[in-house]
Amino acid sequence: MEKGRIDKQFEFLLEADKEKFIQRKTLKSDGETFENDAEHGMAYGDYVPFAGGICK
Repeated sequence: MEKGRIDKQFEFLLEADKEKFIQRKTLKSDGETFENDAEHGMAYGDYVPFAGGICK
């Protein structure tokens, strides 16, 4: 049986959730703790609405 759209979406979200456990060597702005891969990706995602208006 073929996976439905919702099954594929949940599969993607579960895979993306694993990024929380990948530790990076980038210090956060507090200068004491390191960001994880999910936080790093979210930072770039925050810029997309702004870049969309500039890059046309």
